[in-house]
Amino acid sequence: KETELLCKVATEDEVIEVIAAFVQLYRENARYLHRIYKWVARVGLDWCKAQVVDDPANRRALYDRFMLSQSVYQSDPSA
Repeated sequence: KETELLCKVATEDEVIEVIAAFVQLYRENARYLHRIYKWVARVGLDWCKAQVVDDPANRRALYDRFMLSQSVYQSDPSA
């Protein structure tokens, strides 16, 4: 399958945190240019959920690392 439900959350802030954490987990564990759905099929959706959904401390750490990595690219040089 190319799409799977990761989790349901109540707020937009939670959506952003979960997705950013998931993307960081992918960045740290997948091969370069490996499709996310193929990577999830390889490592297992349950493992991804355990890392991002079931472990709030790990989710926050992944989110923080993602935001740090993006801080360089999200700044406006002309501002």
